[in-house]
Amino acid sequence: MTLREKLLEKVPDAPGWVEFRSALLDGGPAFGTVDNYVVVSPTGALVCVAGEPARAALQEALLLRPNYGDILARPESRTAVELVLGRPGVRAVIHACEEPSWEAELTADVRVLSPGHEDAFEHVALPLRPELIDGLSSSGVATAFVDGRAAGFCYAVAVTETHWDVAVDTLEPYRRRGLAQAAFTTMAAAMAGRGQRPVWGAKETNAASLEMAKKLGFRPAEELLIW
Repeated sequence: MTLREKLLEKVPDAPGWVEFRSALLDGGPAFGTVDNYVVVSPTGALVCVAGEPARAALQEALLLRPNYGDILARPESRTAVELVLGRPGVRAVIHACEEPSWEAELTADVRVLSPGHEDAFEHVALPLRPELIDGLSSSGVATAFVDGRAAGFCYAVAVTETHWDVAVDTLEPYRRRGLAQAAFTTMAAAMAGRGQRPVWGAKETNAASLEMAKKLGFRPAEELLIW
């Protein structure tokens, strides 16, 4: 049995482990041992660290990471990652909602787009545009339109059997109109139909994201570190 297969039996399908399990389910490579390991998403854009992996295992995993990729670590992995990177991570609060009660917004033009609708994002600048295009195939992208122009978005950046990690964004000229919330509630309804609940992660420095999570009824569940 490969390390990846062993970790699929070990890593829970729980809010604080969504990115880890999603990377494993998608076939991402794993390094280290079953207790101290690093998992990399198939694109290399996310490196997930648990336990206290050896320096060599972490360095090998980081070779697969593009410059823009994030590193996500369990609290007990702080020292191992900091020794390699030479800088501290930022605390991220992972939120869950045990009894979702959202209803899709009816006041905005919001649709869940699927592959084949890439042209809807032609006006979106980097680095968001490729993320939205990736989202089309992984989960679909709930898109709020203003005068026929895609302006607010919600999609899953990681998906497991019963959870999905929320990503929301709104183009600068259209912010503070409730478009992100409208896109989220539409996406949440679509994902609930698949039996998947949302997980909301936010850096402790992102006051706007933390406030939106609270407004939507999420509550802190776990903490991770992000670089």
